[in-house]
Parts: sequence; structure tokens; C-alpha cells
Amino acid sequence: MTYKEKLKDPRWQRKRLEILERDKWRCRACGERNQIMHVHHLSYSKSYSPWDCDNSELVTLCSECHYIYHNFYSRILNEKLKYVVAFFDEYFFNTEA
Repeated sequence: MTYKEKLKDPRWQRKRLEILERDKWRCRACGERNQIMHVHHLSYSKSYSPWDCDNSELVTLCSECHYIYHNFYSRILNEKLKYVVAFFDEYFFNTEA
């Protein structure tokens, strides 16, 4: 079963509804209530299905915040990581000094 198919599974739909109700159908990032809501996994693992995720690892995000997270923040974090790695490489492993 593909991940997309798993998101249509009744077990995920029940879990999704549980999280939306817990968060009162409000985006946990911006407080929006009048957009399409998504349930976002804070971490992903190929070893379990989406509905097996602990509720503490799931948050409600509006479509805009969900898009921003996946298309902006994750890239920034990856870029920052590259700079940190480059700094440590230069500082600790520079053998020219």
C-alpha cells in the first residue's frame, strides 16, 4: 500500500479526525480556522503507518502553514545544517594552520 493509499485508509481517517477535534479545527501555527486543515506528522518513519503515530507527534496545520513548512522551513533547516557542517569542517579539520 502506498503512502497516498494509507492516507485514505479508515484507520488514518479516524486518527486524523481525532487530532482535528483535539486541536478544535484550528491551525496550531497561526490559529486560522477558515482554511482546509491538514494533520501534519512532526516526524516520519517508514517502519510504521500514519495511524500508528503517537498523537503527540501530530498537529493540525492550515493548508497555508503546511505548505510553508514543507516548502520553506525544511529547506532553510537543511541549508543551515550545511553551514554548520562547513563551519566545523573549517574550524576543527583545517590542517593548514
